[in-house]
Amino acid sequence: MNLSISKIGPAEHLSGKWSGWSRPNSNPQKQTLWQDLNIKFSPGAQGTLSLSGEGFSLWAGDRISFIMTGTVDLSSKRIVLTKTHTGKFTSVVKYEGEVDLIAMTIQGTYSRGKFELKHTYHISRSLSMSPKSTVEPTRKIRPASTSTSSSIVSLNGMWSGYSTKKKERTDWKECDISFEVSRTNTAFVRGTGVSVWKGKCIPFRIEGLFDGSLP
Repeated sequence: MNLSISKIGPAEHLSGKWSGWSRPNSNPQKQTLWQDLNIKFSPGAQGTLSLSGEGFSLWAGDRISFIMTGTVDLSSKRIVLTKTHTGKFTSVVKYEGEVDLIAMTIQGTYSRGKFELKHTYHISRSLSMSPKSTVEPTRKIRPASTSTSSSIVSLNGMWSGYSTKKKERTDWKECDISFEVSRTNTAFVRGTGVSVWKGKCIPFRIEGLFDGSLP
């Protein structure tokens, strides 16, 4: 649930955990996922915010740490970000875009393509799967809202399934998952559920991205 900006101020409203993607125009399939991105916004000069953060880029199977700095002009909603990788690669990339304080998104461009970030409301724990793991979900779907024509929204609901790794099976139970469609027809995914593993019931939160492709 979004907090009222008037009650807490834009800096606190925007601070928290974010996730998203960037993709080159020349080959959109080779996107980079931005994961576990924690950003702190602070009041700057009049009408501006400064920000600092850290997270991970998931690209070509590598998980590369980075730090990020930037500024926001609250009157125009324009944001400028500088992302500096500190792991296997040390590239520095500048991004420019617009902040939507209601939708809690950042969308824009960089020299090679586009990017989009979504505030995920201080989710403190996410579930990531090993590349060798498999997931085969079954689902019970809530009826889609009559106010939307997007078929992606029909995916909202309760899911169940399992994952396997080295012949060990984990059952996914009571997975309440929501798909929030962005203006680019991708969707931010978040939810909660319970992992049943070796007789133990382990609550989890999950977050991710869906590229919008449907059969």
